Amino acid sequence: MILLILLALLIALLAVVFALQNATMVTITFLAWQFQGSLALLLLLTLAVGFLIGWLAAMPSVVRHRLDKSGLRKQIAALQETLEEERTRLAVVSDQLKEDISESEERPPKNPS
Repeated sequence: MILLILLALLIALLAVVFALQNATMVTITFLAWQFQGSLALLLLLTLAVGFLIGWLAAMPSVVRHRLDKSGLRKQIAALQETLEEERTRLAVVSDQLKEDISESEERPPKNPS
């Protein structure tokens, strides 16, 4: 994760340096509008828009994974509760079985007459 953050920071730094070295004025035409500004500003704006589009594209997946994770945590909690109930039940049955065995050992065997 840290490596990805460092890589993203390096790419951002390189983009800023590239944009600052290309500070010439350009005319930008979009549909019916025309803007005049520095190439550096255009490049940084394009980088920001690309980042925003990538972030928006990733959001459904992130939300879905968070919902899945939440559901799985609830399922784990329910299974742990069931496990504890079954362990308690097993302990009770085990104790009853031990009592039955000890009682049968204390009683003398029946002799058929």
